[in-house]
Amino acid sequence: VFTNFTTEAITKFMSAPFTKYDFITDLAYGKASEKTIANILGLSSKEFEVKTERNWWTKTGNIAIELEYKGKPSGLNITEATYWAHVLQEPDGLFCFVIIPVKKLKILVNKLIKSGEEPRMVGDGNNSKCLIVKKEILLNYELYREESNGKKTKS
Repeated sequence: VFTNFTTEAITKFMSAPFTKYDFITDLAYGKASEKTIANILGLSSKEFEVKTERNWWTKTGNIAIELEYKGKPSGLNITEATYWAHVLQEPDGLFCFVIIPVKKLKILVNKLIKSGEEPRMVGDGNNSKCLIVKKEILLNYELYREESNGKKTKS
C-alpha cells in the first residue's frame, strides 16, 4: 500500500490551532485525526485511538491518558484500537504525534498505577479521569517491558 507520508501531509491537517475547547469539538477532531493518521500510514481508522494534548503539555511536561469520562470507562479502558496516537500541539499548531501500540500503553499504565500513581480528574470540566504521565516516562522503553517470574521480557 502506497501512502503519502510526508511532513507536509501531516502538517496540513493538524497544524490549525484549536480555537474551541469542548467535548463535541474534541470528538470531531479526534475522529478526523484517526482517519488522517490511518490514511497516511495506510491503515484503517478503526486501528487508531487519537487523543490530543494542546499547549498545556508544553508547560507541564505531562501527557493525560484518559481512563474514564463522567464515571464510565473510556479512552484506554475501552478502546478496541490497535494503536494509541497522541497528538502534541503547540499554541500555533502541531508539534508532533506519538503512536504507541495499545497493548504496550496498557502495560505502562498498569505499572504506574501499581507503583502508586493515581489517576485524577482533569479536562472537560473535570469529567475525565486520566493518568497523568510525564512525557519522559511515556517514552521510556524499559517501562513497557513485561515482567515474567521477576525477569523482564520483551512485550
